[in-house]
Amino acid sequence: MTVLMMVVFLELLVLITGVVPQSVILPPAVCAMTHSTVTLGCSFTPRITPIVRVRWCKDHPLCHKTTPTVYDSNRTKSNSRFLYLGDKTSNCTLQIQNLLKPDNGTYRFRMEATEEAGHFTNQTGVQISVKDQTVLSINTSSDNGEMFEGQDVTLRCTAPCTFYDLKVTWLKDDHTLSETSPTLHISPLTAGDSGNYSCSLKKSLSHRYQLQVTATGQQSELPLILGVTLGVSVVLCGVILVFIFKRKPAAVDDHQAATAMELEPQVRDITTPGDVSLNLTPHSCSQLTHVTTYFLVLAIC
Repeated sequence: MTVLMMVVFLELLVLITGVVPQSVILPPAVCAMTHSTVTLGCSFTPRITPIVRVRWCKDHPLCHKTTPTVYDSNRTKSNSRFLYLGDKTSNCTLQIQNLLKPDNGTYRFRMEATEEAGHFTNQTGVQISVKDQTVLSINTSSDNGEMFEGQDVTLRCTAPCTFYDLKVTWLKDDHTLSETSPTLHISPLTAGDSGNYSCSLKKSLSHRYQLQVTATGQQSELPLILGVTLGVSVVLCGVILVFIFKRKPAAVDDHQAATAMELEPQVRDITTPGDVSLNLTPHSCSQLTHVTTYFLVLAIC
């Protein structure tokens, strides 16, 4: 039964019977790293008030009488690693610091009222598993892997087991960074921040996360280069075409005669074996070269 379902059930029970039932609401099973700190959020509802004594026990179903406790409000001295953050009204939160392997087990809360009918121990309890190693991974605040200079990004080292109060080692390209918290914030980003990032915790090391930062100058350089190149090409082609059209062929003594004689075939009787000759003048060769250059420029441009 989830916490929400339990709360709904208790509210329905109160509406039907008119009696406030005793209850304790605890978190589900907890996984934590050795030497870390875990906080067990807890709330309770007493049937009889006032509550005069609250206790936390480990691995005992009743947690009453002479049962060993990790916390007892009637004792002036308790284990300093177990800190009671609650009260005797409704809050029964317990914090365990510097977790050790022997702390593995099931923890239960008990309330005791002025009358025995008000005594109650939560039978379910909460299971704590203390691990030396865990699987680490890196989550990022960026929706996609594309980052640009001037932006900011947050890398988070996460694990299925809590590791609160433990120092995290951040690495970039296998070089240790100064940050020791589970969160690495980089702002503003530069191209030099590109690299492979990983986080480690004791004997655990995450997979590498590749961060690629694109320089904003690189974004605008390519269109600028292409634009300049195209512009220069257009101007150069225009200059060449103007030069071709304005150039005049070399003068000849008799332009009309030369024109008439440009292509003067000497045709012999084609029915008789022979050949056809074509006489070209210097002027005609110049014009042919002129036309060829024109079409060559058009092809290049």
